[in-house]
Amino acid sequence: EPTLKQLMTAIAPPPGVHFADLASAPGGCFRIEDTARRAITLEQLERIARHVATRLGGELEVVKEKGINATWKQTRDAGERWLGKRLRGDRFVQQAVSFSEVNLYECNKYVIGPATAAQCCSMVELMASEEQPPDYFASHFPAESVIEFLKCLLEHSWARGLESEEGYHNGEMMQPHPLYLGGRSPRYWVGAHANNQHELASEIVDDLAQTSFARAMQIAKGTVSVVDGSAGCFERIWCVYELY
Repeated sequence: EPTLKQLMTAIAPPPGVHFADLASAPGGCFRIEDTARRAITLEQLERIARHVATRLGGELEVVKEKGINATWKQTRDAGERWLGKRLRGDRFVQQAVSFSEVNLYECNKYVIGPATAAQCCSMVELMASEEQPPDYFASHFPAESVIEFLKCLLEHSWARGLESEEGYHNGEMMQPHPLYLGGRSPRYWVGAHANNQHELASEIVDDLAQTSFARAMQIAKGTVSVVDGSAGCFERIWCVYELY
């Protein structure tokens, strides 16, 4: 199995590719000292997914009427060629991946790492203009596709009524909806976006209860366990710890 470093080592973008669509923080970086307060908003997650889709020659559409969904379509052939490690039989092989196959490891390699390299910051700090404490903590397996992960959180937000002024709660129609966030985008704590990928050693401490993971869960009102198609999350020790 490839090491985490092999999976996530940043690759410089090709000439002409920039990250202006993602770097929205004042001055290019808004420092948030407490990693536990670096949750990412759904709107920011959508922007990252759109960036990935565009570079791979496609287009992302998010529909928020009568349920919720995110769809992807190829709009041109001349997209970039991204490579990822995939298990084939009893070994991992490197292969080209389409947008629907891009996971968080590849997203870090081609987007998060190079986008944040100059500022040496986390992805959230590249995009935020204030602290972003989590509404929910997302426990998940980074090998799931980024579009499936986004779709799961979009569905969670819709089902919980986080962006709805009125809706059903415990079987009753309520206005205002008790979980409505007042019109702002829901915030989810996601390790790859919250941690500074250039200084990962400083993000992990010996006392697990004091890790940013555990402290983010203490701040959040709930935890979302995103189960990937192969249920690989149940084989990952961090996911097991988070479930515990």
